[in-house]
Amino acid sequence: MLNFALIYSMTEAVKIRTKMNFAGGILLVFSAYIAFCALFFPVRTAASVSAALKLSVVAVVPTLAVFVMAYKILTPALTAAFSKMKRLQRLFSVSPGGLCMIFAGLISGFPMGAVIYAELRKNESIGESEGESLMPFCNNAGAAFLIGSVGTKMFENTAYGVTLFVCQTLAAILMIIFTRKERKNVLNTPAAAQKSITPSSAARAIADGGKTMLGITSFIVFFAALGDALTADMRVGGYVGAMIRCALEISGGMNALSSLGAFGMQMGGFAVGFSGFSVYMQSHFASGGEGMKKYIGGKTAMSALCGALTFAFVAVGERTAFFEYFGDGASEAKDTAWLGGMLALFAACAVAVAAIVSRASSKLPKK
Repeated sequence: MLNFALIYSMTEAVKIRTKMNFAGGILLVFSAYIAFCALFFPVRTAASVSAALKLSVVAVVPTLAVFVMAYKILTPALTAAFSKMKRLQRLFSVSPGGLCMIFAGLISGFPMGAVIYAELRKNESIGESEGESLMPFCNNAGAAFLIGSVGTKMFENTAYGVTLFVCQTLAAILMIIFTRKERKNVLNTPAAAQKSITPSSAARAIADGGKTMLGITSFIVFFAALGDALTADMRVGGYVGAMIRCALEISGGMNALSSLGAFGMQMGGFAVGFSGFSVYMQSHFASGGEGMKKYIGGKTAMSALCGALTFAFVAVGERTAFFEYFGDGASEAKDTAWLGGMLALFAACAVAVAAIVSRASSKLPKK
């Protein structure tokens, strides 16, 4: 079973290679390297694959599978609903399909932005240039992963998980607003025609969602095993090993950062903002290879912004012993209070930014 999982993950990765140039060459080298490790270090590689599969089953599939299947059915109806939200379209300078992509990407976990983009392209509800502009900022970690898995389980601090989620969401919204000039000609893109949902269409959507989840899991397995092999063969651990894991696969990387104290908490924002090459390949797979030209550059910029926000929050928290107060010994009431406070702060920042941009955009000449 473990060997099959590794072979399948390698196969899915090599399929993408034909659509890539330099990155495809790197992926081919990585594939050959992990195959070598599986041949000559089978016990170590099998343990890595087993841990990655367990991670997928416990942390990824339960929080993402239903979203993937449901959105494949609901995308046309959601896009039609978003077509009535003209102010939000003007704020972000997006079409109704783009607004649907933003909504799904901010709340559902990666790679939902890419999944929605693929569905929108089928209905001709979004252009490739708009998708390219939004893709880096609409494939984000979900609240369940950051708050539950990263905050509560890995760092044993729910407040830190909430901090990561708020900083990531705020960074994504700001980056979408900062890049709105790239999408100045998309406001007139029509919404998808709302199709009736039949048992056969729902069945196809659920089956397609299952295939997408299998592909996502394959990339988690591949890059998690690759990260374990690289750090073991290079004999690196600590800060360097954790950042290598974060660059490849975010879940294992955040787990490694959790053992590094305040430094790990500060660097977590940079890791979450970039999300790792595993998420890049998941997005490539889910989108069919479209809309990915600006992904790496956009994710790098978002990593810097998300990391700076998180670094500031953690620095203040460490100076005031705030995270110790909300640490693993914190009561449920304290965590609830922190969650409410952070969401209120996020809402206030979002409203302020929206008001500023809305006022500025209202002064622009209408075409």
